Amino acid sequence: AVAELGPAEATNRFHRAIGQLLRALCARDNVVVLFLDDLQWADSATLSLLRVVLTDEGISRLFVIGAYRDNEVDAMHPLTLALRAIREGGGTVTNLALGPLGLADMGKLLGDTLQADAAQVTALARLVVQKTQGNPLFARQFLLALHHDGLVKQAPPSPEDRVRWTWSLDAIRSTHTTDNVVDLLLGKLRRLAPETQDALRLAACIGNRFDIHTLAMIQKSTPEETFAVLHQAVEEGLIWHMSELAVSDAEDVLSPLLVKEFGFQHDRVQQAAYALIEEDQKKSVHLTIGRRLLATLRPEAIKERAFEVVDHLNLGRTLIEDPDERSALAKLNLDAAHKASDATAYSAALAYVTLAQSLLG
Repeated sequence: AVAELGPAEATNRFHRAIGQLLRALCARDNVVVLFLDDLQWADSATLSLLRVVLTDEGISRLFVIGAYRDNEVDAMHPLTLALRAIREGGGTVTNLALGPLGLADMGKLLGDTLQADAAQVTALARLVVQKTQGNPLFARQFLLALHHDGLVKQAPPSPEDRVRWTWSLDAIRSTHTTDNVVDLLLGKLRRLAPETQDALRLAACIGNRFDIHTLAMIQKSTPEETFAVLHQAVEEGLIWHMSELAVSDAEDVLSPLLVKEFGFQHDRVQQAAYALIEEDQKKSVHLTIGRRLLATLRPEAIKERAFEVVDHLNLGRTLIEDPDERSALAKLNLDAAHKASDATAYSAALAYVTLAQSLLG
């Protein structure tokens, strides 16, 4: 156990420890590459750590690649300020702007997908760019929708046994296409079986990644049944299978089943699945999930997953009328605050403490 320190001293110690770790990993000929996605959502503690690490002259073989949506980051955004501080501190920062796909890029994508040469797909590529503004995710989902509607379809085999595809430009041109990728994904999600939609709604509440045990627990189902329900979403490319681990915990009634972890293919897919929940039902759904986790998980698991459990309950806290349950949630928020503070995430810790106070009245 480390000595208790004040917030500033604890943060400095944490930064120093991470710096020492990275110096050790980057020693000699080793190169460490870190890819961090969605930096527009990074918290202040993460950005502060990045600033310290990327201006540390003792770390010479670390390559950090960060991706973010520049339309969500303005001049006063914490990420912008952090990048400015890194530059001023001597760190090297290179910006690489990734624009939408142009006509040539879309032509290559379609030529590869439809096994055709560039000349054959030029008109289609121009139409797809026009309909999707060159957004790669939007373009992919648009093509899948066209295939589903029979507007892009496989032709009878040629004499050379080559796979060929056909499409009708006029029919595609006349289709009504939303200019919002989430709306397009919503249409795709609503074509799934009702039980698959229900599972994805709950999965979207859990997060961008979710394990089969947690989802089954919330659904009051078995992992095998939940896995079967999710199969259609996997086939449609909405979620993907991430890991498979053997479990050998004698106390776990699910043992020795395989733990299967899934992830949404894109955060926009998760956003669309979450949008399947009616706005006036979201608080109730989160409260149900939180209560289910609290009732089902073992005490040590609740402690380990404190943020997950508390965040669900907090989202539904206005629906809690029982004074004892509100008091218990206040205690859980205080526990989460301690855990956040130990991880030097002080703004999060303060938010949990503030919520605990509001619950107590």
